[in-house]
Parts: sequence; C-alpha cells; structure tokens
Amino acid sequence: MLHAPPAVATDPMDQGEVERHAPLAGPMPALPVPDARGLRAALDREFPWLADATRAIAREVALLPDGAPARLPPLLLAGPPGLGKSTFARRVLEICGLPHRLVTATEGGGATLLGGHGRGWRGGRPALPLGLMAQSGLRTVGIVVDDVDRQGSADGWGTPQGWLLAVLEPATAQRYWDPFLLTECDLTGVSWVLTANDLSSVSGALKDRCLVVEVGYPPPDAAEMVVDGLLARLAAETGQRPGPLRIPAAAREVMVRGFAADPSTLRALARVVRLVCGAARLGEDPVAVARAGLAAISQAEDRPYAARRLGFGRR
Repeated sequence: MLHAPPAVATDPMDQGEVERHAPLAGPMPALPVPDARGLRAALDREFPWLADATRAIAREVALLPDGAPARLPPLLLAGPPGLGKSTFARRVLEICGLPHRLVTATEGGGATLLGGHGRGWRGGRPALPLGLMAQSGLRTVGIVVDDVDRQGSADGWGTPQGWLLAVLEPATAQRYWDPFLLTECDLTGVSWVLTANDLSSVSGALKDRCLVVEVGYPPPDAAEMVVDGLLARLAAETGQRPGPLRIPAAAREVMVRGFAADPSTLRALARVVRLVCGAARLGEDPVAVARAGLAAISQAEDRPYAARRLGFGRR
C-alpha cells in the first residue's frame, strides 16, 4: 500500500508500469490469520522431518489474535540441501492462503530482483512484493527467498541480504521508499521466508531480524515417517483425498529400507515416490520400480545424475 500516489512518469512505458500498480493507491484487504492447529497438522502430515520448523511457525501464528492480518514473522530456515526447505516454505504460505512468489538470491542482478529498478532503465519496475500485492489485490502476500546464503554479487542496489535488512524491520518496512513508484510504501503485510544451506554465510544482522530454525536430515529410524510424509505431500500436490496414496506394502517397505540406508537421499526419494505411485496407477510393478529407482540413486556419483536416471531433467 502507498502512503501517497506514485509520481507520474514521463516515459510511456514507465507510466504503463505505474498504472498497473494503481490498486496500491487505495485501501487493500488482508487475509485473516489461519488456524494455528490446522496449519500445524497439515505441515506435520506432509513434512514430518521438519517438525521443529512447524512448531516454531505454529506458535507464532497462535500468538496472533483472531481476525488479525495473516502475517508471519520473518523466518530463516537453515539446513543441508535436499530437505525440501523451499517446498516447505511455499506450502506454509499456501496453507495460509497467501499469494506468494519464490525467488533465488543468486537469480538476476543482486537486490534488483527483490527491490525493483528505478525509472529510465529498461525493465524498470517496483519492488517484487508490491507487484504481487497489486496483482492479487491483497496487502498480505508472501515471498520466499531461496539460498539467501549464496547471494550473487552486489549491484547498484546492494545485495539481497542487504536489501532485506530494511524490509524485515517493521518500522522501516512501514515506510519503504520504492525507487520506481517514487513514494513511500507499506510492506508490513509481507510474510518473508528465507532458506539457507550454510547459516554461517548469512549476516548477523539478517539473522537477528528472523526467527532462525536449523533443521537436519531425519535419522534412519524415522524412515517410515518420512515415506508416509512424502506420500501425504504427493497426495496434497495432486489433489488426492486426505491421507497417503495407496501403494503396495512391499513397495513402501523397499523405500523405507532405502531411506534408512542413506537419509541424505531424501530429495531423490521424493522422486522415487512419484514414480512408484504413478506405476501403481498404470498397473505396473511398483516394487520393481522402487528397487530400480533406489538402485539408480545408490549407483550415481552425484545427485543430478541420479535425477536424470529417474527420468527427471535432461537426458
């Protein structure tokens, strides 16, 4: 939302962009806070290995009064690759009903990706959350910034981490000066979720502004819980009825044993789950598919090659 109308642009292309953001000049509704127990139950069912993050988020949501705007505190989810951190982040915002975007800190040109670009430049536009607000008609939206620890080099607007410092602070987010609209904007309705593989590469100032949750690979004895969570997640993605998808117990057992042997294969295991469920729907042998998929993972020298062997990515 804008504290004052945006300045009129002299360039027709810039003025067209200003007009696309005209809804920001008026009052904008906010989605109400979601049910904290329902949010926790859905996340525990689909991401049981990220229970620490789920608990932290649910507790914060529970503190919001009924009818308050749906706004999460800035969250920094840190842990090794392959845990599904970005998928979890998007699912949190999805369950809350918030329109959202996912961007990668290494994508584009530094902070310009998030903060937009001033007028007079090709591709000039307002800050990313303002565009999402104008498009959705809501002042409560979400932004996921993936791999914030691996940010690209600084550009004229700084680094992603540096730019985020202002918008994660409520006092400055309330009067954010947008370089394109040339007016102060209220970004306090934005829910920010950041992910990082290496927490040591995130500045102390940024960590101080976030609820930091560190997560790790689930232990081998959690294999059954993990496989059931992946099945529940796939059911949610494909619009199936609540609960795990139906697959033969023997196929499930193959995947459970495979994960227990190497918990770092979680991301690749999610692909195997998809293949097994698809095979079961087609009347193929899901046990053979599960064994072949796990063999491809264990024999691969790296994870990207395993993904290609499983039928994902370029051949």
